[in-house]
Amino acid sequence: MEKRNFIRTSLECEFSAQFRLERQTYSAVQVSNISIHGCCLQLPRVPVQRLSEKPVLENFILFRDTREYPLKGKILWTAFEGNEIKAGVEFLETSKDCLRVIRGAVADELLSWNISS
Repeated sequence: MEKRNFIRTSLECEFSAQFRLERQTYSAVQVSNISIHGCCLQLPRVPVQRLSEKPVLENFILFRDTREYPLKGKILWTAFEGNEIKAGVEFLETSKDCLRVIRGAVADELLSWNISS
């Protein structure tokens, strides 16, 4: 089992994201897991050079249900998986509302693990 510094949700995350990288806008990007410090995005193939430079994402917005949470994030790592790229994002700035929603999602995930065990 992989050891993580922070508890995060599973692959059935209820968040999506959108951001701009250079001149390209990426919408309805699936968030595969999330913690209060960052998330993992599942991206279609994008030029790897852009991601390997660990850019700050412009106009980065998290979505859950009908709410949107603007924040700042930076790509930390990338990994290839089939026709997609997984990208780890570190949150640089997060609003209190967004943190509360993420904490709630992680707590709900932990509760469901305890119930099903």
